[in-house]
Amino acid sequence: MTEVSVHHGVSGRQHLTSLNLSSSGIALWGPSKAPTGALRLDLPLGSEHVQVRGRVVREFESDGGSVWGIEFVGVDAGVRGTIASYIAAAVAS
Repeated sequence: MTEVSVHHGVSGRQHLTSLNLSSSGIALWGPSKAPTGALRLDLPLGSEHVQVRGRVVREFESDGGSVWGIEFVGVDAGVRGTIASYIAAAVAS
């Protein structure tokens, strides 16, 4: 599990815990409900960091907080490939 910075609105920023990552989205846990609207996520992928845009497509309460299911939006092929490579390396180790 990795800490992910999520930016929303004009000045909103939260640090959430990643639960699951795919090349099309991520599941995050945090102590508060998910915001509405567009999100920007800073994903630490080993020695690299990538920024992606996303939107909450699912949310449910869990362990005193909320799990956010986020779909990546408008991610270019290069960034999607970086995410896929990171996942493949993590699975292989």
